[in-house]
Amino acid sequence: MTARSDELGEIDEKRSGSWASATGSSFPAVGEGWSENWRWGLWSPSDKAWHNFLKNLWCEAATSEGRPVIPLRLHQIWLGPRQLPAECQQFAQGWRGRHPAWEYRLWTDADAEAELQDLPRMAEAFRAAKNPAEKSDLLRLAIVLHHGGLYVDVDFECLRPFDELHDRVSFYTGISNVAAFELNNGLFAAAPGHPLLRYLCERVGRRWAEWGEEDVDTREAVAYQLEKSGMMGSMSELTSVGKAAFLATTGPGFFTRGVLRGLQHV
Repeated sequence: MTARSDELGEIDEKRSGSWASATGSSFPAVGEGWSENWRWGLWSPSDKAWHNFLKNLWCEAATSEGRPVIPLRLHQIWLGPRQLPAECQQFAQGWRGRHPAWEYRLWTDADAEAELQDLPRMAEAFRAAKNPAEKSDLLRLAIVLHHGGLYVDVDFECLRPFDELHDRVSFYTGISNVAAFELNNGLFAAAPGHPLLRYLCERVGRRWAEWGEEDVDTREAVAYQLEKSGMMGSMSELTSVGKAAFLATTGPGFFTRGVLRGLQHV
């Protein structure tokens, strides 16, 4: 493991709800043991070990101080022809109001080509994406990789400033409020060129069974090997039961798997 606690952080389970919340949902009651009722194994049979590892990593990183390593920039994305909803505009004003010294930018379809031009795998996946959510999943990785700063979904409301996190680590994200271990790609921040983001970008479009190694569910690993050998057709439907496909290929499932695997390689 080459990642150091002064380089990587995470909003831990006690504090994730104190910075931001998503529209239409509420964070679980926080406190010791609040993850005891989670369902485990959503994105990997290793996710309980992942959770414990990240919790310990955050506790170490939270004690460090220093100069800001993540730029004070706030990024949001809105794709498609429709106007940004009024409620989301109000949320954006709240983010800007709590971060008056930060740069702010709302990225649109017109920005995509320039941001993806040096990332051919990402550009190909973006062109093939079937909905704005999938396109946004890809574009946000490229934006933060190139510019650094905090990305946040437009339907997230800011509850307090994030400045202090930018003084301590070069990457952070939050735990999703889905009663399972899932990192939230709707809110994450990194220094420009962060190796975890490069690791993620390099794995866009690749099957999880190709690069997940021991963290891949046994059923999915076997199905992939059978498909690869030509013994049967695509098993993609079987191995993604109950999940919208893009959640695993570009969304929070991909993000969770990529960050945790990346921590072992960057």
